Amino acid sequence: MESSRTQKLGNAPVLKLLVEFSIPAIVGMVVNAIYNIVDRMFVGNMVGENGLAALTFSFPIMTIVFAVAMLVGQGGTSLIAISLGEKDKERAEIMTNNVFVLVIVLEFIAMAVGLIFMRPLLRLFGTPDGEVMNMAVAYMSIIFFGAIFQGISFSLSAIIRAEGNPRASMMTMLIGAGVNIVLDWLFTVVIQMGVRGAAIATILGQFASMVWTLYYFVGKRSELRIKPKYFKPVGSYISKILILGLPPALVQMIMALINIVYNNSLNYYGELDPTVASGTIAVAAYSVFNSAMTLAVMPIFGINQGVQPIVSYNYGARQFKRVRQALFYGMIGATIILTAAFAVIHIFPEQIVRAFNQSPDLIKVGTMALKINTMFLPIVGIQILSANYFQYIGKARPAMILNMLRQCLFLIPALLILPRIWKLQGIFYAQPLCDVLSTVVSASWLFVELRHSRKREEAVAAESGESK
Repeated sequence: MESSRTQKLGNAPVLKLLVEFSIPAIVGMVVNAIYNIVDRMFVGNMVGENGLAALTFSFPIMTIVFAVAMLVGQGGTSLIAISLGEKDKERAEIMTNNVFVLVIVLEFIAMAVGLIFMRPLLRLFGTPDGEVMNMAVAYMSIIFFGAIFQGISFSLSAIIRAEGNPRASMMTMLIGAGVNIVLDWLFTVVIQMGVRGAAIATILGQFASMVWTLYYFVGKRSELRIKPKYFKPVGSYISKILILGLPPALVQMIMALINIVYNNSLNYYGELDPTVASGTIAVAAYSVFNSAMTLAVMPIFGINQGVQPIVSYNYGARQFKRVRQALFYGMIGATIILTAAFAVIHIFPEQIVRAFNQSPDLIKVGTMALKINTMFLPIVGIQILSANYFQYIGKARPAMILNMLRQCLFLIPALLILPRIWKLQGIFYAQPLCDVLSTVVSASWLFVELRHSRKREEAVAAESGESK
């Protein structure tokens, strides 16, 4: 029997539901973003520019490891929410347990591969030999051991949200980030362990998040339980989870590829630019504006997580008007938040850069990069929600294509072409150009899909009329 917590996804006012689901997710995503940002701030101020650059070169590998969690967690969440909308609790529970087992296996493989091929991967991502390489190896040799913790906590947290408990999902991220921030201060400032201290703080935060999610699912709070009898993989479910989780996972993988291009291009053109002290300064500047962009966009991913269970449930229940309402309200909220973030970034760019490091060279390059990179920030939310709408409703192919637009199909060519024309500044202009192009394409594709949903709604109404 369906619980009242799940039923409200199909009955409660959509705007009220969106606020209820999005605010905890926004808080959680912003706090979760602080994981890497706090590491960078502590390392940038306590270790210096080389430490900040080392974390920047390490980030693509961390992105790939997180992509594994998204592959399983995001794919499973959409299918579980649709199953709950179709009133099939047993199928949802089997999928939950399959997600749990699958993410452990895949994250273990990712950890093993990463530890074995760490230095070749770091070189591939542009890390120069010497002090920066040594710091990156020291950091990642610890970070890899948190892969399973991160995978379990992310996947189960997404399922908690799908079953209608966004506050409990938010606690997963709050607990982990809280532990990480406190331990970052302890290990890097008090004990002065450098990048190793930042890495230890990160994986202990991930471990705390994992413990919380496991406690939730083995206790009585969850409608869906972790049960060993459901651990046996179901081939059809596993394939659907992986297929539907592939678009967001590919986006993460593409982000790693983007970071490779960014790191190598910034290092190369930074060395050539007479106004920049070194390539390392340019890479460190990228770390700063990437952190600011992450913090600005994370609330939108929070809204995305809030919209997902509402849209998936009501799509499964064939309540298409509620699907459109949730999407529309989500886009309005995303645009308001990003417009506010745009204003803050363009009013206080230098102050933002100074939070990471006091180097005059870094402040100059970082301020320029930050202002250029965020030129069209207010429209990014429309692109993100338009692309992810197709994942909500179980359509993997358009979701994959649209999610790849902004971070791959447009951005990589722009990063390769624009620097040949405008050198270092061309690298910074690539992202705003892609923001405009990808938003136009994604919104147009969404418009066509919503027209089809209206026709399906009319067909459902006609069937209801005939049955009466």
